[in-house]
Amino acid sequence: MKTGIITLKSTLKAFLILCTLLLSPVAFGVPYELYYSGRLTTLAGTPTEGPIDIEIKFFRSESGADEIAVTVPTFTSVSLEEGTFALSIQLTPAEFHTVFADSSSSPTYIQLKDTTHNQTYPRLVYSVVPFALIFTRN
Repeated sequence: MKTGIITLKSTLKAFLILCTLLLSPVAFGVPYELYYSGRLTTLAGTPTEGPIDIEIKFFRSESGADEIAVTVPTFTSVSLEEGTFALSIQLTPAEFHTVFADSSSSPTYIQLKDTTHNQTYPRLVYSVVPFALIFTRN
């Protein structure tokens, strides 16, 4: 009887270890998805025509040389409708925490560059707001 219990415990431990190893990438490797949208115009104020390539960078200040060291791939062939665009920026959890490390005391700025027309737009404050699902009992 003891041999059966020991075998069952060993099997259960092996199963739990396997589940942990299989689920770890899902639980901890999921990228953070940020959304960024806007409207691009020419210097004359008319909507920029697309498609265009867009480069995104993050900074700690509005005008300094304090770029945050994360790599965001260039968005290629972004469609524009009357100059408007919408992007989904994928960051790893580590990159996300690097970009928004201390956003309560120092804001994070995002800078967009239209590499197709070599036009860099002014940096804007970019902040994140956590959300949660609330369960209430009636």
